[in-house]
Amino acid sequence: MKSKVYITLFLCLIFTLLTTIDVEHNRVLIKKKLKLEPENFTLAETGLYEANELEDYQYLFFTNDFSEVKGYNGKTNVAVFIDSTFAIKELKIVETEDTRNYVRRVKSKRFLNQFKQFGYNQKVKIVTGATITSDAVVASIRKSIEKIKTMN
Repeated sequence: MKSKVYITLFLCLIFTLLTTIDVEHNRVLIKKKLKLEPENFTLAETGLYEANELEDYQYLFFTNDFSEVKGYNGKTNVAVFIDSTFAIKELKIVETEDTRNYVRRVKSKRFLNQFKQFGYNQKVKIVTGATITSDAVVASIRKSIEKIKTMN
């Protein structure tokens, strides 16, 4: 009986370690990819980063912290800036395991700006020639926001 308890506790510990937000990695992304100071963000219990001194943004999150959606070759991590109503203010692809040519198409302002213009839950035009990658980006943003909403 004790061995079952220990195994259960061990599995819970492993699950917790695997699902914990990699704060140090995210600090590097904020600094190097977003060109912002990590000190301007405070990690909240929900996994959102609260923007301390940025007027245009209230929160920041990374889709890899909330979603496991994979594209053509793997996951694409998107930094998403939102306000208190979950309206997307800005987004940027910061990491990807997908093919460079597909991601280049998806990084276009035309595709990404659809989220700011229409909202995260509205229909967006998928990128021709990068369908799987752009579908994955859309799904990861939507799933992340839905998960965050349930936590608030």
